[in-house]
Amino acid sequence: MERLDIIRERFHAQHLTGSGLDTPEDVVQWLCAVQAQEIPGAKWAVAQRMKSGVEADVDRAYADGTILRTHVLRPTWHFVLPVDIRWMQQLTAPRVHAFCASYYRQQELDDAVLGRCHDVIARALQGGNALTRKELGVRLAEAGIKTNALRLSFITMHAELEQLICSGPMKGKRYTYMLLDERAPGAKTLPPDEALAELTLRFFHSHGPATEKDYRWWSSLKAADARAGIEMVKDRLVQDVVDGQIYWWAEGDPAPRPMPGDACLIPEFDESYIAYQDLRFLLPTPGGKQPGSEIGDLLRPITIEGQTLGSWKPAVNNGEIVLSAMLFTPPEPEQVAAIEAAAERYGTYLNRPVTLSVSMTSQKAETLD
Repeated sequence: MERLDIIRERFHAQHLTGSGLDTPEDVVQWLCAVQAQEIPGAKWAVAQRMKSGVEADVDRAYADGTILRTHVLRPTWHFVLPVDIRWMQQLTAPRVHAFCASYYRQQELDDAVLGRCHDVIARALQGGNALTRKELGVRLAEAGIKTNALRLSFITMHAELEQLICSGPMKGKRYTYMLLDERAPGAKTLPPDEALAELTLRFFHSHGPATEKDYRWWSSLKAADARAGIEMVKDRLVQDVVDGQIYWWAEGDPAPRPMPGDACLIPEFDESYIAYQDLRFLLPTPGGKQPGSEIGDLLRPITIEGQTLGSWKPAVNNGEIVLSAMLFTPPEPEQVAAIEAAAERYGTYLNRPVTLSVSMTSQKAETLD
């Protein structure tokens, strides 16, 4: 297996190429968790993996609570399914708490204070109430608990990690919280070993080929736990060694497959690159040049056949989407056509007309009608 084969298999496993999935719930279930601190990009990440997904589909799933948003895996938000949220929190919350421990101390959030916070939040949300973070801050302040913006963010994160609260429906343009017991009454629990095996298998099915280091980064698990998880399910995975690294993926022998010439407009913090430890390896540019090792260098890449041609940025102007494509090298005509098709797909997703401008990183933009 060559490096480009690994990229092709990852894109196929993540449903960025090949057949799309039917619903937002299908996408989130398959990927297990979708990083979602930037909601507009996270919604597009879900819809782009569907056969014909539009923003309204994802908004409906979020409003109905068939996908939830919470802190899990790492100290950031993810979309997860209600049925998965509790066992995933039980497995990974201790690691996230460990990452946040110094911030808890800085904000004077010890067990006693956090226990009081949980009691106030539970009373405020009981009975199906959905409150914004600001509204929860008011209730906490009324109970004599200090709530500056940073402190309040760690209070609510802690309550999420302890399976007290999760996302509720939107209140206008503001996000809300609800009690997890009321929002996801069907959330299941698993014994620790079963949870570890479940998370491990689903990661390598949906994100493979990937390394143990990739899995450790994505899951935040300790090295020993990540290795134990792989050991539990390795009879259902296959492996290959590339440049001295062992790569694992779903059972079977994935022959190198041709990659379609469609363009992918990858949003910020997409699972196609944020799930992996080596960002430069994941998204090489034509000729083997690297766009950079920092996440910021890879925000919103444009990819065709597994290679990064440049980056893209959407803006709204008088109700129209203006999509700017900044490319590393002059594109071939078929590449321009592929980017145009992807821009149209993005406009359909948002139900808005779209204008595409293509420019080289050092050249003046050219508008394509």
